Amino acid sequence: MLNLLQSFSYIISLITLTALLITPSSCKTNNYLINCGSPTTTSADNKTWYTDEDSTFAPLTANKDATKVAHVTNEDPSYSGKPPCSGARIFHSPFTYSFPISPGPKIVRLYFYTSATYDNTSVDNFFLTLKADGGNGSFTLLGNYSAYLHQQFFKNSFPDPVIGKEFLVMATSSRLKLTFSPTLTGSLAFVNGIEIAAVPDNLYDYFNPQSSDETLSSNRRSNSYASGSSSSNIRVGNAQVRCNNCGKKTLIKIVRKGPNFGMKFYGCPMWPDTQCDFFKWVNEHTDVEEYQFKLLEKDTIICELEVEQNFRDEKIKKLQLKKAKLEEELKEMKKEVIEMRIELEKLKKTSAPSRIQAAQGLMHHRSDIDLALVAGT
Repeated sequence: MLNLLQSFSYIISLITLTALLITPSSCKTNNYLINCGSPTTTSADNKTWYTDEDSTFAPLTANKDATKVAHVTNEDPSYSGKPPCSGARIFHSPFTYSFPISPGPKIVRLYFYTSATYDNTSVDNFFLTLKADGGNGSFTLLGNYSAYLHQQFFKNSFPDPVIGKEFLVMATSSRLKLTFSPTLTGSLAFVNGIEIAAVPDNLYDYFNPQSSDETLSSNRRSNSYASGSSSSNIRVGNAQVRCNNCGKKTLIKIVRKGPNFGMKFYGCPMWPDTQCDFFKWVNEHTDVEEYQFKLLEKDTIICELEVEQNFRDEKIKKLQLKKAKLEEELKEMKKEVIEMRIELEKLKKTSAPSRIQAAQGLMHHRSDIDLALVAGT
């Protein structure tokens, strides 16, 4: 349940980071713009969105049973045919994209189009778990995430049906792996677009280190953004905020470049020597936001239980149909047995006189022979 709350707590941090744009000239490797499920490469807004069909980073031939391209219907006309809304990919089981990259921090953005139906399945039935592995072990970015609930929660303030989720991931190898999985066994997950961008050098710098006690009060919660950190391993309040990897007290750092200039965040004191990927914004939530998150968590639990109940109902329905079929077969077999018994009784009745008549005929035949013999003598 902590993963549920953590996954939705990313929302506030997303608002502060969506304005961050990375230029190709400042990146160590090529960026990726993937229009998932689209059959062709498409350009829009001076960006080229590439298809994931038969691509080197999505080995579909080895995972063909785990995913399929979704048929998009009932969509908003203003977004029709525009990437990343023009395609979608549905996941039946865990599926991994593997992107060639250079080591270093990466921005990972996911796009979810909530005003459409995918293969006649509404978006409120999709729950996604996303894991990332940049060479330092797999960690969860999203757990039991519903783009539909996200959009419903913020639709008054942000009515845009395209939801973006953004993460900062530290990569230590030449591959960044993103694994998409449906949360529940037998359920589905989906994504419309994937964007990966390298973070420019010196984007982050150290801020004056200080105790986290001076920054957070006991009745406020700092917001976890993206590092795979678990809220169960982080104590926030009058105590302290520690790195969930090495356990050391974090340092407060500040963004020195870009639109987020001046934003403070917690970082591991061992970075970049250990390439620790711990990252946590120094944000404060109001009491209203606290209750909103709790309400959203409850709604998510309800939806999850409803989905699970629907699966169980479907299973019960299938078992009932199977039972009815077996009962019908049993009824037919009993009917056949009764008919066979009736036929057997008929055979008994018809076969007995035949034997008697045969015996009588044999007796008459023998008598005729005896009379002939007597007459001959």
